[in-house]
Amino acid sequence: MNGQETRALFDMGRAAWNDWASQVLKSKANFEEAGTLSLNWFGEGDNDETRLWLKVAKADFANERFEDAVDFEGFIFPGPVNLTGAVFERPVSFAGAEFGLSATFARVHFQADATFKAAKFSGQAVFDDALFDGVADFERAEFLKEKNGPLSHGVKFQRTRFTGKADFRSSLISGSADFSKAQFAAAARFDEARFLSDTMFEGAVFSGSAGFNAAQFLGNAGFAEAQFTGEARFAEAAFKGEVRFDRGQFWNDVSFRDARFDKPASFVDMRAEGKARFPGTKFALDATFTDARFSGEADFSAAEFGAPAIFRQSGFTGGVTFAGARFLSQADFASFSLGKTSTFAESRFEGEAVFREARFEAPVSFASAAFLAKADFSAAQSRVAFVLAGANFKAVPDFLEANFHEPPRLDNMTVADPLKRFHSWKKAGISDPRGPFFKAAKVCKDPDASAKFRRLKKLASEAQDLPREQEFFAQEFRCRRFWSDKPFGSGIGRFWLGYIYGGVANFGRSLLRPAALWLLSVVVFACFYLAARGSAASFLKWPPAAIGSPCASGTSNPILEAIYLSLRSAFLQIDWHDSINARRVFGCLYGVEPGGTPIMPLVVSSLALFQAILSAALIFLFLLALRNLLKVR
Repeated sequence: MNGQETRALFDMGRAAWNDWASQVLKSKANFEEAGTLSLNWFGEGDNDETRLWLKVAKADFANERFEDAVDFEGFIFPGPVNLTGAVFERPVSFAGAEFGLSATFARVHFQADATFKAAKFSGQAVFDDALFDGVADFERAEFLKEKNGPLSHGVKFQRTRFTGKADFRSSLISGSADFSKAQFAAAARFDEARFLSDTMFEGAVFSGSAGFNAAQFLGNAGFAEAQFTGEARFAEAAFKGEVRFDRGQFWNDVSFRDARFDKPASFVDMRAEGKARFPGTKFALDATFTDARFSGEADFSAAEFGAPAIFRQSGFTGGVTFAGARFLSQADFASFSLGKTSTFAESRFEGEAVFREARFEAPVSFASAAFLAKADFSAAQSRVAFVLAGANFKAVPDFLEANFHEPPRLDNMTVADPLKRFHSWKKAGISDPRGPFFKAAKVCKDPDASAKFRRLKKLASEAQDLPREQEFFAQEFRCRRFWSDKPFGSGIGRFWLGYIYGGVANFGRSLLRPAALWLLSVVVFACFYLAARGSAASFLKWPPAAIGSPCASGTSNPILEAIYLSLRSAFLQIDWHDSINARRVFGCLYGVEPGGTPIMPLVVSSLALFQAILSAALIFLFLLALRNLLKVR
């Protein structure tokens, strides 16, 4: 129908219009049954029969001006509908209307409220450059054009301006939807809307609140360079395709609480001036926030990142919380900055955690955080409190060249044993430092581990955390083995003495080991002193016959005298100015000369001297451990 015929039929009312539509649809069914109906994606005819049918089925309201309220509620449009340039001065309703083919509302001016509630668009719907001065109600509307056109989209709202509220709640859009550069001056509601294909909001402007709560995006979603002046809400939204918020600007609060991103999500160079809430959000693949700026508080608590999380060079002026967050792959915070108190408490980093050259201008806490792979804090800068209390590192963290204006808090921080046995060395680019005779020995896989522990030791010393300082000193010593200290070569003394020092005293941290060895030495040397009573032949037997024999001179007990001699030597009493005790001890054990002088065998004197030296070392190690235990500096 031409414009005049269309207007005349409309003036006859809904019943007459739908009767006509019913006849047109019957003729369409006949054409389809005959196999002569041929429509392309745009709803254009490919043969004469189809073009003839379209001429009859078309409704043309182009450039019409409706001065009174208009009611298209429940109308059926069997063919293309053209309202290009139409003007509706009063409210208009298309509620429940059905559009069988394309519906074109390009450049339409709705000067009052426009209702498309529960309308059904089976063909392409075009609202490019339309202007809605009142409420635009598309609640529960269905846009069913499933496939994307060669050069177009199933739904088009390019450059559309919504002066009043725009309501798309629970709407269904089957094909691609293009809202690029659309302007929403008031509230925009897309809550629980379903976008089954790609959706574009590039350059769109939301001056009022924007609601996408529980919306579903099954295709790619593009919000690049979109601007949100009011609050933006994406809580519980599901993004099944790739998402881009690159260079997007949020001038108010934004929420992605419990949102789900199944494909890569990009927030490169975005700006959030208000609060940014991502609690419980799950990113299944890459989440990229490179160069993002958060001026208000940011909340990523309990968020989960299943693939690399890139926050490189991002800035959190208002502080951020990642409390309880899980990073299942790499977490890259290189060169990022914090402006207010922030926390990563109880977060879990299962991949490499990179905080290289990060700047912490406010207190930050990693209390009870777990780092299951490499942690790189090299060249990081912190001006105030930096808390690592209770943090657990599976690999030695790298704080080389890090600068802390206040000593970090390291209470109960733990680092897993860096030394392991490698029966097959597989570190690329670095050869096995162990020689051919030490393949079974433990070694640190990281050649820089000793330097990293040395830096940790210095940080612990500055924080006056003696237990951590001792621990890091011990690990530094151990990690030097085979890399800097060789068993036969440079550092040979440090290599073997380190083994002894670690085994005997746990690097100055064990009271029990030197005390137990001291007591054991008393018993062992007492046995030697008893054994020295017999001949060389009997000395080689065990137990020597001399142990059970009576005193050579006197009535004392040789076993007790041997223990006394061993204890005296163990307490560094190797001089015998007391002739009475010397005559009793040595006389009982070894006899006396004809002149009455007790016999003191050379081997016994040598053993006593050696025992005194050994005991002195064990006593020193015991006192050193006691000093460390009592934190006596």
